[in-house]
Amino acid sequence: MLDETRHKIFVYGGIIVGLILAILLVYLFLLRNQDLPEEPAPQPVIPAPEVVPTQPSGQAAPVQEVPVVIEEPEPEILLLPDDNAEERLVIQIARTFVERFGTYSSHNQNAHIEEILPLVTPRMAIWVQTQAIDQTDQYRGASTRVIERRMESFEEDRAVVFVGVQQAMQTDTGQEQQYRRGTIRLEKVEDVWKVDGLFWEQ
Repeated sequence: MLDETRHKIFVYGGIIVGLILAILLVYLFLLRNQDLPEEPAPQPVIPAPEVVPTQPSGQAAPVQEVPVVIEEPEPEILLLPDDNAEERLVIQIARTFVERFGTYSSHNQNAHIEEILPLVTPRMAIWVQTQAIDQTDQYRGASTRVIERRMESFEEDRAVVFVGVQQAMQTDTGQEQQYRRGTIRLEKVEDVWKVDGLFWEQ
């Protein structure tokens, strides 16, 4: 009889404990679902319409391009050795002499002769002055440009420079171009280089 009573107590106690656990589990499950926020449904992404500025007339405004500034590298300067400086000076004197002497006009009072006198030796100045052109009403002139030059020989007080020139001869009746080649002889007079001769090739 006692064993039967104990058995009933265990059975009923187990049922009661099982019900309590089931109720607790259901409660915890419901409580958890209430605490979690509901995830919002995904919304479709709609791109914003492109706004095009308009002119007062209602037409679309032209797109203005922004200029791209490109920095150019500085030009490289090629320096020749110092021992060539005097040779460069001699070549430049020869070029200046030829271009000024070969550029003249019958209306400029032989100004080209006066310009080159400081560049020549005294004996060369005598010859240069004999090359003055007549100042007449009929126009005659020339423009000379050195397009070729090189050092032929260079010594302490003497030098010879080769030149090739392009010369445009003009008169009242027309214009004619010619190419001439020649050499210029220079001498150093009191530490100053002077032109002492001009020799055109035939």
